[in-house]
Amino acid sequence: MIIFTLKERRLIDEAVTNFGDDKERRIWRDRVIDHPEIRHDPAASPDDGKEGMPWDVQNVALSNLHRLERELRAKIESENTLDDDAAELCNDLAELNSTVEAVRASRVSVPGH
Repeated sequence: MIIFTLKERRLIDEAVTNFGDDKERRIWRDRVIDHPEIRHDPAASPDDGKEGMPWDVQNVALSNLHRLERELRAKIESENTLDDDAAELCNDLAELNSTVEAVRASRVSVPGH
């Protein structure tokens, strides 16, 4: 099972809270309750060798992270965004992309397999 860093977990929490529907929020909340582990050392292995992330949980995380990405890109491209703010948003976007890759790299349990 993948173990997220605190930053990764917070990004997914934010994305699901802000963009997910009730069903998606429930799926993610249940996963967090069942698997509260946080990786405190970003250099540590992200996989504890246990069960993979179920496809529905992975789908909820990825779809809402993509929604957050679209919002960040829109803010970056906005004419009202100051250069300093845009630079900070670009850093947030880089962290988001890293989190997306971590979710994608998780071993996925596919229904019926």
